[in-house]
Amino acid sequence: MSQPYAYVDAQNHQLTIRPSLHPEHVSVEATNREWGGNFAVVSLPVAQARDLDRHLLAASSSPVDYEIPGCPADRLTVTVAEDFTVFEVTQAGHGTGGRITVRVVTLTGRLPEVRRALGDAIQAAEKQPSGEAAPAELPGRRVLTESEYNRAWHAVEGAAGEEGADPATVLHAVLRVLDIQTPPATT
Repeated sequence: MSQPYAYVDAQNHQLTIRPSLHPEHVSVEATNREWGGNFAVVSLPVAQARDLDRHLLAASSSPVDYEIPGCPADRLTVTVAEDFTVFEVTQAGHGTGGRITVRVVTLTGRLPEVRRALGDAIQAAEKQPSGEAAPAELPGRRVLTESEYNRAWHAVEGAAGEEGADPATVLHAVLRVLDIQTPPATT
């Protein structure tokens, strides 16, 4: 899979499926693409991703709810109905103290496409070396979490797509989602 899978629903909410930054995990992301919209991501272990694939194949109307190991506030709930399937991604609101939930509604007829993307992401995640040591951090530098990185990535995508976007617009969008304040002279 050269590109992550992305589907945008009628409410301008995007579902993205890709291999996670964590070995042997699949990232499922939901983004409200409106300016200032929320973003939530969960990193499913491959076993849970395979279970999700089986659920989508069966097109069972019983919702499935995946709690993310080590992050009980983070979860993925998938409800398949005759015409629509709802992917609901909930993530702890880092820095806000609450939870962020974004729902993406896909046509149930698109489940084979979603399953192919999920299968591609599972295969890529299984090929990632597991147990590999994290790259050495440089003194005085903080490493972004996967959630921060994903929020920054989506801020760049959103800000760069705005009419008349310039580097300052993109930079300020990224700093805003990462909750980083600029020096007073640069704002």
